[in-house]
Amino acid sequence: LRKDKDLQYIDLNSANSINIGRLLPQIPYYFFAYSRIANTPDEEVYFAVPSGNFGNAVAGLIAQRMGLPIKLIIGVNENDVFDRYFRTGEYSPANYSKSIPSNSINVNWPSNIRRLVQFGGGQLIESKDLDNPDKKIVDPSSYLPDPTRMKDQIVASYRISDADTHDLIWQFYQEWHMLDEIHSTIEPHGAVAWGATQRFRQDTGYEGKIAVFETAHPGKFPDSLVDKGIDILMPPNLARLVGRPHGDHLTLEPNYGLIKDTIKRLHEQELLKYK
Repeated sequence: LRKDKDLQYIDLNSANSINIGRLLPQIPYYFFAYSRIANTPDEEVYFAVPSGNFGNAVAGLIAQRMGLPIKLIIGVNENDVFDRYFRTGEYSPANYSKSIPSNSINVNWPSNIRRLVQFGGGQLIESKDLDNPDKKIVDPSSYLPDPTRMKDQIVASYRISDADTHDLIWQFYQEWHMLDEIHSTIEPHGAVAWGATQRFRQDTGYEGKIAVFETAHPGKFPDSLVDKGIDILMPPNLARLVGRPHGDHLTLEPNYGLIKDTIKRLHEQELLKYK
């Protein structure tokens, strides 16, 4: 939106993982988890990360560059632009994302792909065509390194299908839904990372430690769990919201002109509060 001259007068900011302010708090997660997993300060630990916009993964790569002895395994759903790049070296962002239950990683044009490319020694320049907002433009002067250069940082990437995601949720529940006295259930995002972990072990025979990121509470995904007969232990704060009406929000058609006009109108309304 900052590239739209009609909106440049508004101080817009993004709350998603392209914002470094969102990335920075994620870095300590890796250090904290590592401190609970590793037996020695130099033990290598792998982290399996469900990825869409790749904020969490970039946070892991920053932690790695800060000296933490970790490597990453990437799991994506059927929106698999990064997995295809990792396997073939061809970067081809898609115009639309598939609707998949692991909806936070339904991304086919990852904002953080530039950072991943830079970590690999390359440079990616891309933008939107303002006359056709669905069209993605990759500047021909971009330099995308061979993804094998990433292998010291990201050891593997796996595409986990929608069907496999549902199967993994059920399999995990049958085997692990009670860990001692801890109720343990994974939801679609965690299932993508868990599936990538299982595939990596099968492909490589790796028997070392792998920390699997579960990035959302299962209670947020009743359609993926309750309908399968999986019992969800809801935290009290979330349980109180069930059945209650939503707060103030807007539902807009996917039309750039409409969204643009709405942003301008809301901005004007906000300014009036301070006059």
